[in-house]
Amino acid sequence: MDIVSIALIISSFAVFLGFIHFCDKVVDEQGSGK
Repeated sequence: MDIVSIALIISSFAVFLGFIHFCDKVVDEQGSGK
């Protein structure tokens, strides 16, 4: 594997974790709001 593919995997993994964290925050806000 070269540097580009490794960086692409790391960046995509970071975006995936950020998306999960964002969804959790939205669910928490909706749950506390109601």
